[in-house]
Amino acid sequence: IIYACSDRSCLITDYLDGRLWTPHYFTRMRDLRSLAQRLRTLHSVPPPSMPRFDPIATARRYAEAIVRADGQERGRIESLLEAGVAAFARSGSASRASTIVHMDLHHGNVLTADRVYFIDWEYSQVADPLLDLACILAYYPRAVGHSPLLLNSSGLEDRGATVEMLSELTSVFTLLTYLWYRARRIARAVPATD
Repeated sequence: IIYACSDRSCLITDYLDGRLWTPHYFTRMRDLRSLAQRLRTLHSVPPPSMPRFDPIATARRYAEAIVRADGQERGRIESLLEAGVAAFARSGSASRASTIVHMDLHHGNVLTADRVYFIDWEYSQVADPLLDLACILAYYPRAVGHSPLLLNSSGLEDRGATVEMLSELTSVFTLLTYLWYRARRIARAVPATD
């Protein structure tokens, strides 16, 4: 970091000459292996002492905003939340130790130079490390077939995470993303691409 405004409105970092990923990178085994190995390094950094991110509590906050804006959505949103709670329980998330997670591994936030770098840490948290893999699969469903490789290369398989647990947490991440977009539209105008 070269400069950071105390009000969090501006952050300037060193320029890194590399290649931003494209969605195609998430279909190639060698790139996914490199990404997962980099996540293994990130997840080994001791996390700061702070509350663990709870995706279900966050989903509930988004859901409340949606229902406040449109009461007719209550039944559908409650049904989605109920499914999310069940999937979260099946994911075994509570049994995994917290780590630092990036939580927004979109192709525009991954850069290859001398190694893989993660940029744009706006949504980083202290949470279940499996959330980073769930994020990848939620954003890039074509990577689902490589779930065993991701679990193995990230070291999460050694922590007891399974393909089934990852699938359940991917459902939770997808729900969280959906509710975030819906709540965001209520709060302000958003680009048409959203």
